[in-house]
Amino acid sequence: VTSGHVALPFGIYEEDTLVGFVMLGYGNTEDEGEPKIASGNYCIWRYMIDQRYQGKGYGSKALDAVIEYIRTMPCGKAEYIWLSFEPENKRAEALYQSKGFARNGEMCEGEIVSCFKL
Repeated sequence: VTSGHVALPFGIYEEDTLVGFVMLGYGNTEDEGEPKIASGNYCIWRYMIDQRYQGKGYGSKALDAVIEYIRTMPCGKAEYIWLSFEPENKRAEALYQSKGFARNGEMCEGEIVSCFKL
């Protein structure tokens, strides 16, 4: 954790079975490659569903839960949630778009930045 930045890690479970992981952030880390949207907003830093559990709806349900959690503004007010993904990851982009994320034109370390307006 750096000054002005918070990291929140969570497991994604189906009952007692760990099926994935999500790590949220708030604010900027002051990294050189960080997009402008980072300042004062929430970030989904990591969003992973174990390969054995992909295609079963866990990613979609968990992303809904993440958005609802962030809407409570646990670390402070924000206007956006942002995330980044590799350009070739079309499945991830389709999931994010289905939830209301849209590209904002920025790149972050070679990845496409996509934003959700709270």
